[in-house]
Amino acid sequence: MLPDREEVARIVVCEDDQATLELLCEHLTADRFGVMAAPTAADAMRLCLYNEPDLLLLDLNLPDAAGLDLLREIRNQDRTVNRIDPGLAVIIVSGRGTERDRVRGLGEGADDYVQKPFSYGELLGPIS
Repeated sequence: MLPDREEVARIVVCEDDQATLELLCEHLTADRFGVMAAPTAADAMRLCLYNEPDLLLLDLNLPDAAGLDLLREIRNQDRTVNRIDPGLAVIIVSGRGTERDRVRGLGEGADDYVQKPFSYGELLGPIS
């Protein structure tokens, strides 16, 4: 019998590219993170609202909303509008890598910004 697996943290991975989403989820799960896949902004909002994750990995280009709009909703301090913890850790993971994109993302409240393509080890740096 295998021992019980204790999760390090719960992470919502909001990524619309299926291959990237699957790869991130597989690696994070192997490293004992509880992972919830969210291919859309709506999925991420729902998972963040009802599952109280420790971290959101957020792509900026999503099919149903801009990632920055989702970040603004999460950082909204008005708990009557949004019941998600505004202190939820958010790391943007995006192919947009200009200085302006990074400054904007961090200015909107992201805790870190990782540019694609990235190594898995580079992504784990801010998480650990």
